Amino acid sequence: MKNKFITNLFFIQHKMAAARLRGIHFENQIQTILNRTRLKVYREAEVTRMYGSNITAVDHMLKIDGKLLICIQDKYQEKNISIQQTTHFIYSVNTISRISKMPCIGIYLTKSRLSGPSMEAFIKENKNNNKNRFVEISGETFDILSTKLSKYLHTQNIFMYDSEGDCFMQ
Repeated sequence: MKNKFITNLFFIQHKMAAARLRGIHFENQIQTILNRTRLKVYREAEVTRMYGSNITAVDHMLKIDGKLLICIQDKYQEKNISIQQTTHFIYSVNTISRISKMPCIGIYLTKSRLSGPSMEAFIKENKNNNKNRFVEISGETFDILSTKLSKYLHTQNIFMYDSEGDCFMQ
């Protein structure tokens, strides 16, 4: 009985570690894409240092001409995004906007969809908040997500550049 418990515990820990590594890899891939914008891109640790230790739901932040911030939370998880995750993201984006005195676009970039209550929270926030907007970008694969993110950024006049400095659309 004890051996079975230890084996199950090891399996669960291994599965959690593998999921965490996939999440870190996904976050690094998104960072690579965002670096192609040639804008200043802040990582989560920098955002937390700038805006407070309770701002932990923003993995990447782009600052555009001192007039707009784009805050991105990326999740490469199988299950739908919970209302608790979404609520903390909305809180983080609104706090960043209040402190920076700049409007923000909050992008939840995820492999799975937002849950029904999470989507309702985005809709409600978009109706009630004149300053900030919240967007969900979801897709089954990294390629789909990166293409959708690039296209969305393009709608905001944010462009990608290759290593020679040429602008391109992904």
